[in-house]
Amino acid sequence: MIDSNGTVASDSDILGENADAVITLFNGTRARGFVTSRDAGSGMAFFRTVATSSDGKPIGWKPASVAAQAPVLGQTVIALSGKSIFRVDDGIMTALIPGDSVNTLRTDVIDTNISADAILPGSILINTDGEIVGMSTGVSRMVSAGGFISSSALIKSGMVEKKPTQ
Repeated sequence: MIDSNGTVASDSDILGENADAVITLFNGTRARGFVTSRDAGSGMAFFRTVATSSDGKPIGWKPASVAAQAPVLGQTVIALSGKSIFRVDDGIMTALIPGDSVNTLRTDVIDTNISADAILPGSILINTDGEIVGMSTGVSRMVSAGGFISSSALIKSGMVEKKPTQ
């Protein structure tokens, strides 16, 4: 979840050509989501979800915290993934691959030493502060088996809510 209105980002490869999907939250709540845009350069799809769950109950969306600072080589990171069983794996950022270094890629890729077997399409990468720093997409996996699109793709898309200044 990247904003309080129910916007969700995912790996567009998971969807194929589908324009909608069922989003399942950690607590098991399910809601329908509709693709609002796709970014071929990052491999991300963005959804707008409905305000009620599949059983008609209202959903209070809580946005994830997305890292706004640049990733740091050697930083400890944790990959979160799983379909029916939730999985975690940890590692470090081993390379920061600029988007302009790969022919069609427009977004930076964070390479990690996390096993490719532990990374599923749409897996997220978080730092030790609990902020999202990346997402596994078809584009990132083409660059590196342990690669994640940098969270800068979410920020550049304008989908991340601006935090109020104090």
